[in-house]
Amino acid sequence: MNFYQKVRRELSYHGVAELDTQRLFALLLGAQATPETCGKLASFEYQQLANLRPEEIAQETGINLSASERVIAAITLVIRLLSQPMKPAPSLMNPGRVMEIMKPEMAHLQQEHFVCLYLNTKNRLIGKKTLFVGCLDATVVHVREVFGEAMKRGAYSVVCVHNHPSGDPSPSKEDIEVTRLLYMTGEIMGIPLLDHVIICQDSFYSMKKAGYLDEEGKKDDA
Repeated sequence: MNFYQKVRRELSYHGVAELDTQRLFALLLGAQATPETCGKLASFEYQQLANLRPEEIAQETGINLSASERVIAAITLVIRLLSQPMKPAPSLMNPGRVMEIMKPEMAHLQQEHFVCLYLNTKNRLIGKKTLFVGCLDATVVHVREVFGEAMKRGAYSVVCVHNHPSGDPSPSKEDIEVTRLLYMTGEIMGIPLLDHVIICQDSFYSMKKAGYLDEEGKKDDA
């Protein structure tokens, strides 16, 4: 197994955030990657690399011209992205805002999709993940996946969203059971479920507004 293959295995096990600069260069170089070559590239400041021509990088490191061009392209892309002003992530303070953000993505779907939105302390979106597709049921919504992903992302709170292809956002018995399960788990883990919003093409339903995300709501139908 060569260096590139080892790095790909590390990527699959640990994720890209755990890879150091040397290993990120290995992903760029592919089969040409060696610890020595990637270490040499990692020793440069990125401003230095940006000022070198592909031929100079090839001469300095021993990689071929094609790989040098990929390195230059990647560095140039990073510089351009860093120079652009960053738009603040949307704040999800109310279910109407959740509907506004998620409707283009979900309202037209012909199957139910269950999506978790992960928020920071200012209720701004830091990540989202579709956890399953199909009819909502407590047996398929795995709590460990919802909150495991929240812990991985360092989320302060969670908003869950799913769609009703029927056009009626009213919650089913299963919707309510899942919401209560997630609410109670969030309270225990200290990662609160802020809302569970059901969306359709022209309407939405907020479990929070309906009272299912408080102590009294948990006791209903007991």
